[in-house]
Amino acid sequence: MKSSWTLIFCEIAILSIISGIVYEGGLTTLIMFFGLLALTLNRLGSFLISTIFALIFFHYLLLSVGYITGMPLEEVILIMTANILYQIASAILIIIILYKHVKSAILLRSQIIQVGLIFSQIRYPEPSLTEPTLTRRPIIQKPKNINLTFEGNSLDNERVKIYTNKILNYLIPNNEKQTNIHIEEVLELERGTFGGIRSKDSKTAGTALRQGNDINIKIANIVFGQASVEEKMKTLAHELVHAKQYITGELQFDQWKGTPEANYLHLPYAETPWEEEAYRLQEYLYEKFWI
Repeated sequence: MKSSWTLIFCEIAILSIISGIVYEGGLTTLIMFFGLLALTLNRLGSFLISTIFALIFFHYLLLSVGYITGMPLEEVILIMTANILYQIASAILIIIILYKHVKSAILLRSQIIQVGLIFSQIRYPEPSLTEPTLTRRPIIQKPKNINLTFEGNSLDNERVKIYTNKILNYLIPNNEKQTNIHIEEVLELERGTFGGIRSKDSKTAGTALRQGNDINIKIANIVFGQASVEEKMKTLAHELVHAKQYITGELQFDQWKGTPEANYLHLPYAETPWEEEAYRLQEYLYEKFWI
């Protein structure tokens, strides 16, 4: 059965309502509800909440079995531990319940972060001016022979597009190769994803993969926690350096400037020449074109 964030969410809601009834206060319900939701944003807190709710769920499951069969709780427990087969079955049941709760807590955490991202993108109308402004936005030249598309709440906006155009104009000002670059914001990238950026000193994460004349760049929202705008923009700069390497032919067909990539396998991944260039330029490009 597929795990869902609604399992932990409903349990938190029920516990909050019960707390409000016991202490006779609607404020208690709200404090309990939003406090537990906030606690799920912390990895340790999320695990503790899921473990506690899993134990409560198991306890009420035993009570339900006792109620249906007409047996007291103690007798149900004695039957579950009567022999080794029942003990193994009980242990498996507990592990399944715990797994479902932990998975549900993780999904709830991602859901809360996604909702937060949506609200963070809400733009309120600026007050109207009685006099027209005299300043105009600078016209940024689009990179030569490159078609850019963006997807994602925090990437598909004017500032990110200008930032991307500036970087590509800087890296490949005289590009003659028709190329399509699609930049997509995703929730997470799996650890070890091919082509990804990940290091001990960086919480940014992204990939740049080439298929013919198409380059697909993915920027993760969550890497060891919610990625900041600064981290995403550094990741984008890093992946655009890889896009430059693909377009200029420096990196192609498992080769770096004509030398097989296998010749660099003895080096740490971040010290391979294509990654060294990307890591070296990402900070410079970020500071030059974003700040």
